Amino acid sequence: GRTTDLWEMAEALAAYGCEIIVIKRGERGQLLYVGSSRTRWDVPPYPARVKNPLGAGDAFCGGFLAGYRRTFAPLQAVLHGNISSSLVVEGDTAAYALDALPGLAEARLQSLQQSARKV
Repeated sequence: GRTTDLWEMAEALAAYGCEIIVIKRGERGQLLYVGSSRTRWDVPPYPARVKNPLGAGDAFCGGFLAGYRRTFAPLQAVLHGNISSSLVVEGDTAAYALDALPGLAEARLQSLQQSARKV
């Protein structure tokens, strides 16, 4: 009874009580499944100029948690994580994102919101 379908896997995890399932797909962005509403989202990656992918996953997780704490909205949390990782991969170190231009993360967030699509 095993499957390779990511949405089926997300539904199975939701059946165990997971409320929010995020599937990180690297350069292909993220999939979000919200168990309570059975809502599916496909979030493309922000088109960053990748210089060093090291730390992108950690940056996503940190951005996700900060976004969720800020908005308590799963989709917004995924978007925040996506943007966090887009800033990190453009530099040599994780600290590169700390020197981003003021307002850059927010501008990217607004831009990416238009690209997220309900599946």
